[in-house]
Amino acid sequence: MHQRSRFLQRIIPGDGGPLSASAVLQGAAVGAGGALVMTTLVGVAAVLGMTCQGLAPGAIIESIQHGMTIRVFVAAAEWLTAIAAGFAAVRIAGRRPTAHAVLAAVGTVALKCLTWLLLGNPWPIGLAAIDLALVLPCALLGGYLAGPTCPRPSKAAHPSTTRHNG
Repeated sequence: MHQRSRFLQRIIPGDGGPLSASAVLQGAAVGAGGALVMTTLVGVAAVLGMTCQGLAPGAIIESIQHGMTIRVFVAAAEWLTAIAAGFAAVRIAGRRPTAHAVLAAVGTVALKCLTWLLLGNPWPIGLAAIDLALVLPCALLGGYLAGPTCPRPSKAAHPSTTRHNG
């Protein structure tokens, strides 16, 4: 076992079994990538809605830059993708739901911060802090939803994998 794995095993207690780096990376990609996609969709929907209302381009830009409503919708969409990040990491790993959800949340926060460094942070600092702070509880909720109470479906039980003779 690698030294890094032992360190993670100690700081994140689990119900046994190794951590899956692949599951954590895929969960973080779902969280950060999903946040970018959802932000784009909410932005496009807002612009189309304001255009259909007949707003001038300057008013649309002003509303997007300073409007609180669109920021609330973007934040809610990002928290939904954080839930999906925890869910995906746990479902892919199939074990240690808390550990995989926490690490997927940490990866999501890291990727979001990297994106903000590269593209700029569209949020006021207070909203950015709230947004990042709520990623972990949302990812834990996703991990809980995908945990032992929601077992992975077996391939043998799926109708397309069973062979009917006769």
